[in-house]
Amino acid sequence: MTEKELLEWLGKEDSSAYGECHGEQLDALIAKGWAEVGPTPSGRSRMYARVWLTEAGLAALETNAG
Repeated sequence: MTEKELLEWLGKEDSSAYGECHGEQLDALIAKGWAEVGPTPSGRSRMYARVWLTEAGLAALETNAG
């Protein structure tokens, strides 16, 4: 999955599980300030943490649309 595809995929839901989308593309979106990872749920692994697009990520998604 490319960075653009991940951006589009994350934009389809309010949040996604870290385990569904972790990797270098997510790291790149986080470095750009376009995505962030929430806290690890109590008693669970980081793979269950929620990932969502930031306001900047939503703006980038709109810019790349079409």
